[in-house]
Amino acid sequence: MMRVFLLFCVFLAVGAGIYRLAEQGTGYILIVWGTTSIETSLWFAILSLLTILFVLWFSISLFRGSFRGVAAAKRKIFGYGDEKAQAKTVDGLIDFIEENWSLARKKLTRSAGKVKAPIINYLAAARSAYELGDEQAALELLHKAETSTDRGGLAVAITQARMQLANKQYEQALATLERASAIRPEHPVVLSLRQQVYVALKDWSALKALLPQLAKNNICSADKHYQLELTLHKEKLNEQIEKNKDLPDADKKALLLQVWTDIPLHLQKEESILSTYVCQLLAFGEYDPAEKLLATALNKQWYGQWIDLYGLLLCTDSKKPLQTAEKWLTKYPQSANLLLALGRLCIQNQQWGRAADFFEKSLALQDRSETYAELARLLDHIGEQEKSVSCYKKGLMTSASILTDNSAYKKM
Repeated sequence: MMRVFLLFCVFLAVGAGIYRLAEQGTGYILIVWGTTSIETSLWFAILSLLTILFVLWFSISLFRGSFRGVAAAKRKIFGYGDEKAQAKTVDGLIDFIEENWSLARKKLTRSAGKVKAPIINYLAAARSAYELGDEQAALELLHKAETSTDRGGLAVAITQARMQLANKQYEQALATLERASAIRPEHPVVLSLRQQVYVALKDWSALKALLPQLAKNNICSADKHYQLELTLHKEKLNEQIEKNKDLPDADKKALLLQVWTDIPLHLQKEESILSTYVCQLLAFGEYDPAEKLLATALNKQWYGQWIDLYGLLLCTDSKKPLQTAEKWLTKYPQSANLLLALGRLCIQNQQWGRAADFFEKSLALQDRSETYAELARLLDHIGEQEKSVSCYKKGLMTSASILTDNSAYKKM
């Protein structure tokens, strides 16, 4: 109601203005065309022009309405209406979700040319064709999807990359994702797919460069990001060790240290990474640095693998690791790993009796072939060969995972 009143006021004001202008003078217009001239008043000319414009507008509207009517009648007669095409698209998408690939491809392809947004049809039909093993048809449908709209490039690239990734075509997927990155470099799906491809290709340098973008765009949870970072540095460390195994020890040690310093401090404390690095230090005979790292780590976290490595140290001062390990015994008296390590460290200090005692206590808690072997060697060294052979036998039996039933020997 208010809108109508305002329009009435506007027309009233315009009418009043035109009336005042008309009162000031009628004016005239002279039109000369060749030998013909037309003279008329200004207001009659304006009225005639407005009438002509109205007739033109009305004629065009009438023609467009008639054309739409004919088109609508044609769609109704032949069954190609927008509603029917939309219904077919919905059915096709339901089949797509239910993984009825053949039906989905058929319905979505047929209705693609009759809907307003055919890119959805083409993308889903392309994935369906891919699942049916028809990669050529999938590529053709992706091309149609890309040409169906100006904004289809990114969606097509993502769909194609997913199909290539599922088919383990990692190099091709990477090339496709580079095309997608050129369109939207920080798109979450593009970043996530790039991360998956880098892991599959074991391209740890590329993954390392990608990590800040993953964190910035919250691509994954904090825990998953941490695990991804852990995997990255663990694999880089293993890769460096394997790649440099034929180099001289001096070069290997320098490169190993370089990789280790590149690992963030919070990851250097991880069990798998520290264990791998310490194993390499032991292989190089770097026992004192290894002792310092392990002692610091074990004072904060307790892992059986670390204490096993600690027992293998051959430090310059053999008493130091033994004294350190003895302090841990008050906190972990039931640790079979610690008792094994103490026995080994006692051997380095030629404390044969204490070593045997630690080995036996360790075996009372856990049967381990390594512990039997250490005790057997010790007994052989001190001249108790019969007990040594018995320990070797028990250790061998412990290491065997599958044996025949004893009853088979009783029948012989």
